Amino acid sequence: MATREYQTDLLIIGGGLAGTFAAIKARDAGVENLLLVDKATVGRSGCSTFAAGVITAWFPWDNLDDWIRETVEHGEYLNDQEWLDVLYTQGYPRILDLEAWGVELVRNEKGEIARALGRGQLGHKALRNIMFHGPQFMETMRQQVVKRRIPMEQRVMVTDLLTRDNRVVGAVGFNPRTGDQYTFRARTTILAAGANVFKSISIGHRNITGDAHGMAFRAGARHTCFEFGTQNVSLRNFDTAGLNMFVGTGAR
Repeated sequence: MATREYQTDLLIIGGGLAGTFAAIKARDAGVENLLLVDKATVGRSGCSTFAAGVITAWFPWDNLDDWIRETVEHGEYLNDQEWLDVLYTQGYPRILDLEAWGVELVRNEKGEIARALGRGQLGHKALRNIMFHGPQFMETMRQQVVKRRIPMEQRVMVTDLLTRDNRVVGAVGFNPRTGDQYTFRARTTILAAGANVFKSISIGHRNITGDAHGMAFRAGARHTCFEFGTQNVSLRNFDTAGLNMFVGTGAR
């Protein structure tokens, strides 16, 4: 068993879509000294790889007021509307980024990005989803990380953040296969280790264990909106993988 220490300007914890996207954007912005850490293998694990579904994506020719109104009504008027504006208006440029990197989005017979209603005939009226395939999505993201020569530490389970003077200064973890201990000291740390939404009993959601939330909480971070930390779109034993795609075609 060995002890390993790293010093970096930017530490990114989590190698799914959020983590790889952050790493790519940081490198493109000129950050040279960064490190991406994942508890398994980047591009081969996590809920981003298992995903085979949808992104609710506003396009510039959609009526933004209609989108926000419908979202707020479905959200029982509890949504943060300023963040909704950011979510929708900033989403389209990110989709263009993904396309430029090689992510394949489902297209219609005209070759345009296919868009479907989010909840079938009885659900959304304005909102539209675009569709993707998780394995291809994440393999592409991994290729972009490798292309930029972004260093990765894989098979390292980060367990806690390091703090000093009420500020995060890194993290600690271990390799569950070798027992090696890791200490990461960083000027800035990004938590991208997944959500804690146990939506169903399908295999794709069993690894959404809230690691980042737990680390942040133990380090003293204030959490909000945890009353929405779990969801069930149907009875637990009646949920199934791909449900969003089914209802997007009108299934009831």
